[in-house]
Amino acid sequence: MEKSDCTASNSCRWVKGYERTDGKTVAGYCRKLPGKAMQSTRKDASDKKG
Repeated sequence: MEKSDCTASNSCRWVKGYERTDGKTVAGYCRKLPGKAMQSTRKDASDKKG
């Protein structure tokens, strides 16, 4: 997701780029905010016919 899209969304936030202690550069990225997990579309094992 682009920075402008991320900052406009209420479900995520933009993390600025930074340099790690080993010298590698990490580019900025969008991170999903913690909260209620999205429901899975797959069925549980209990739904299977046995």
